[in-house]
Amino acid sequence: MAEETEREIWIDILHEKHECFHLPARPELVELDGRSVRILFPEYTPRGTVQAWAAREDLLFLLLQLEEQYRDAHLGAVVVARKTGEDEYTAVVWHELFPYALKRLELTGDEA
Repeated sequence: MAEETEREIWIDILHEKHECFHLPARPELVELDGRSVRILFPEYTPRGTVQAWAAREDLLFLLLQLEEQYRDAHLGAVVVARKTGEDEYTAVVWHELFPYALKRLELTGDEA
């Protein structure tokens, strides 16, 4: 991986394209440090594996490695979910990441 300098960094910019809908939900059980939580994702989104997560109050932040691939490397997703029940969250933000983002975060073994 190329070394970064103070004047240049690699970044996956997430702006300019917003699509907001009411969509059917797909529940999925996810293990977070031995605790099982149910997350409602939009039905059409690909399944993924949690690579990193954090929680603050009623918000859950996830970085996923998706089953979908682009140029032989796994896509990622950043998800922000709000607590909607006991051990249940509903995704409010779901944004796909270019495969190199997971590689730069050192969260995948893909050769991206």
